[in-house]
Amino acid sequence: MHTPEHGGAAAGADPAHTVKGTGNFFAALVARIDAHVSRSTERIQRLTGGQDVPELPAGEVIWVKRAEPPHPVSLIRLYNLVMAPVPLLRSVPNPGGTDALDNEHRRLESLAAQGVPVPRVVAQGAQWIAISDAGTEPLQARLDRLKAQGDESGVLDVWTLGLHAIADAHARGAYLSQCFARNMVMGTDDRVHFIDFEEDPGDVMTVPQAQVRDWALYVHSTAFFLSDLRPAAQAMAAAIASASSEVRESLITLMRRLRWLLRLLPQAQWLGRDIARARAAGLLLHAVLDELEGRGRA
Repeated sequence: MHTPEHGGAAAGADPAHTVKGTGNFFAALVARIDAHVSRSTERIQRLTGGQDVPELPAGEVIWVKRAEPPHPVSLIRLYNLVMAPVPLLRSVPNPGGTDALDNEHRRLESLAAQGVPVPRVVAQGAQWIAISDAGTEPLQARLDRLKAQGDESGVLDVWTLGLHAIADAHARGAYLSQCFARNMVMGTDDRVHFIDFEEDPGDVMTVPQAQVRDWALYVHSTAFFLSDLRPAAQAMAAAIASASSEVRESLITLMRRLRWLLRLLPQAQWLGRDIARARAAGLLLHAVLDELEGRGRA
């Protein structure tokens, strides 16, 4: 169990990033959350201070994530075999169980220390971790809503917010993990906050490689929202031009390798959403590469 002792912060934790209180307070808090977890089969629970957790301020929302077994190794190996031509997009090992929760705790504390907007760790029990509410709406949900409303300029604005949030995290020397739009949340402070850190790409790749992976995952999860690729490509090319030379060169190499997607993936709706996403990502990266080449940066 990971809780602060005698009113201090958890071992190795940033005191400003963990709920403060006495040893009795934390014992009561953990016991309360333990009770909620034991009564539910849900992997993730939303609890409210005062109502569900009297130990927390009334109305404060926390999210409790239960430990779960790792994904089947056979499926991960099959996916990685398919992605062998693009090593940076291969699956990062997820240890599962409490090791994954420990990963999340450690990475949230590390990212917070680097100034990256992430939830704070409220507490951690034997089989769960509780984190603060990150914001009002996942980036993917907002993009979905704006797309359905036909608001193309709104889609581009929100997409660019996500782009700049990733660039800012990278400028601080950080890397993310599952950098999909569903794991980026619009906060009440109008900043994009990042969630989901059970996997640590740093275990199997360098920081520049992990940053390249962040860009690739963001594009894969968002490119199909964009109707006009040119302004998006210009914005992304500008962000890439400001990245370190190693990240920029690796991204350019990746974009050139992914050009084959446009030849292999026909524009056919019946092939399904996943193929449409891959094709949209390939088109956007092709446009970004054109922008970089036009600026003499590729």
